[in-house]
Amino acid sequence: MKAVLILLLAATSAVAAPARPVAPEPIEALEALEPAFEFPEGAVEWALADLAIEEARAALTAVHADWQAIVNSDGFQQWVAADARRRAVYRNASRTNDVRAADRLLREWKARP
Repeated sequence: MKAVLILLLAATSAVAAPARPVAPEPIEALEALEPAFEFPEGAVEWALADLAIEEARAALTAVHADWQAIVNSDGFQQWVAADARRRAVYRNASRTNDVRAADRLLREWKARP
């Protein structure tokens, strides 16, 4: 009887015992599986430049919703080309994303007779 009880207890404890958790792999092993990611040279600078351009466009659009149509028009291009100061302002605004310079130029264009 004692042998049956021992076998019964052994069988129930084996069934009721929770499974042992599987130990996670060491981090070093996981890192070895994935290649190291490196930023291409200048990627951060490019990303910041793109962000600056987007911010400048948004700021200009807030003041002059029609700025793209104006800048792309033949009349505006000819007007800018006709004056050295306007060419310099336009060039500066384009190269440095200077919203103030672009705003001044667009206000001047809109105020002309």
